[in-house]
This record gives sequence, C-alpha cells and structure tokens, in this order.
Amino acid sequence: MDITQYVNVKKKIGASGKSTIFKNLRKSKGDVICDLSTIEETANAVRSNLVQYMVKMLIKSQQIYDMDKEANKGCLIPDEPKTLDYARIVLKYGQHNFADDTLAANTDIEELGTAIDYLWKVSAIQETFKRRGLLYSFPDNLEFFYDKCLTVMSTKYAPTEEDVIKARVRTTGKVLRNLFL
Repeated sequence: MDITQYVNVKKKIGASGKSTIFKNLRKSKGDVICDLSTIEETANAVRSNLVQYMVKMLIKSQQIYDMDKEANKGCLIPDEPKTLDYARIVLKYGQHNFADDTLAANTDIEELGTAIDYLWKVSAIQETFKRRGLLYSFPDNLEFFYDKCLTVMSTKYAPTEEDVIKARVRTTGKVLRNLFL
C-alpha cells in the first residue's frame, strides 16, 4: 500500500491524524512546515483548545464528583475565591474563536493564560484529567500545551515546529501537496 492509498483509507475513519502524518513527512524531507499561515492557525487552534477543554474539565469535574461523591471526592473543585475567579474567567471565553482576534485587550489573553495555568495545577482538575478516555474524550497532546500555557497564551507566542506537529488542528477539505519519497 502506498502513502496515497493509506491516506485514502484513513480519510474514511475521520480524525486520525492525517495532517500530522503529512507534517512529519514534509519535515523529514526538509520542507518548511512553519509558514506564516500555519503559525497563525496553530496558535489560534491551540489557544481555543486550551480554553474549550479547560471548560470541559471544569464541568466534568463536577459531573464525575456527582456520580459517586465518596469515590470521586478528588474531582471536586475547591470552593476557594481564587479558583472560582479563575474559573469564571475561563468560562467567560469558553466559546471564543481566537481567529476573530476580538479579545478586549492583549492583557485579556494573558489573564486568560494565567487563569488556565492556575486551574491546570488544581488537584481536582488533575484528578479529572486522569479520568479522560474513560469518562470523556480529550485531544492528544493537549497536556503538552497546558504545561506551557503561559507561553502559548502570551501575545508574543509563535508556535515552534514541535508545537505545529503536536497541535490538533481540524483540517477540512482537500489539501494537495506533492511529496517525493
């Protein structure tokens, strides 16, 4: 089976990382994978994913706790003012599309980054994260980006090649690239 047949098979099964395969192939051939549009698209996608999945973990934390309060007590978000304030900030931007570039000010994106970074370190969020795959879905490699959230949410963030490869960017339509192996 050649690479074209392989990709045609993979297309039929949905979100399978086809674009990641091609990014890695392009990189292995010495092609540039960090052009300006890819950098912008990756930064927007990673930021959106960080916010959307933090919202999901905040919600899932409560749902998992409610399923069995004793067994899942580690998933209960602490009722602390700082934690609740940061949760409100994240929830405020839960549906934000970073490609629109409509955050009120550059400080908003960095404040959002501080909130996500703080919440990511909350033990209840970590407990909820450990239950991914069993009770809810979660994109590959997002933990990598949560660990460097302050960098990603900085107004000066430019994705590295590793970021571009690890980012889950939804691809739609057809993209034609010639790869000579």
